[in-house]
Amino acid sequence: MKKFVFLFLCLTIAVCITAIAHAATKGTPVQRFVSAEETMKVLQKMGIAQGDQLTFVRSVATGDKQWQSHLFTVDQRGTSMPLVTYVNNRDIVVGILIRDGKLVVPKMPIEEIQPRIDISKAKLTQEGRITFNPNAKEVIYMFTDPDSSYCQYIEKALPNYSGKYKVIVKQFPLEQVHPGATNRSIDKLCASMNKTCDAQARQYAAQLVQEDLQEGTALGIDGVPFFLTQNGTVLHQLPDIAKPKKK
Repeated sequence: MKKFVFLFLCLTIAVCITAIAHAATKGTPVQRFVSAEETMKVLQKMGIAQGDQLTFVRSVATGDKQWQSHLFTVDQRGTSMPLVTYVNNRDIVVGILIRDGKLVVPKMPIEEIQPRIDISKAKLTQEGRITFNPNAKEVIYMFTDPDSSYCQYIEKALPNYSGKYKVIVKQFPLEQVHPGATNRSIDKLCASMNKTCDAQARQYAAQLVQEDLQEGTALGIDGVPFFLTQNGTVLHQLPDIAKPKKK
């Protein structure tokens, strides 16, 4: 998780660049927005992608009529990081744009401006896992540690969850942080399958926990909770479940 957060923050540092070749000349119509092509050239010239592949995704309107948004992705070793830019007729702003004290946001689904990883690295099996909202059409995987207070908060709310996702709970005990977490994950999963949690059920639960750990490690997960959609989009929280209030 720290890796994805670090990469995301690196790409959301606000940078304002004056676009080249957009000064209006007499008798020539003023271009309303800097084009995506010109924006990409400026980004590459500034070295913002740091040598990684920069790909244009699409352009959308924003909440401010004076600005348009161009969405790019930076592909880095199987991880696709969003790079949001804002343009008017001469300026390019990378990452964050605030106008009159308000954050300007592009008019696109929140999932589209989240990091995305290559999920082919892991099988992401569902059999035997704790599942919530099973009739939903879209799937999201939640990697969890039994001793994480935030994970506990989310799992407590999940029985009443009726959002857009079918939630598959994956066990990802952070043994180095929470000694004994692996056994507690096995106990929790075993109890969900068999209330008596006999020896055979516990052995099967232990196998599933090891599979989940291997999958999470292959995906580069290093923190929980970690939310991953079926197309590889990384979400920082589960939609429709608010983060716990800070005390």
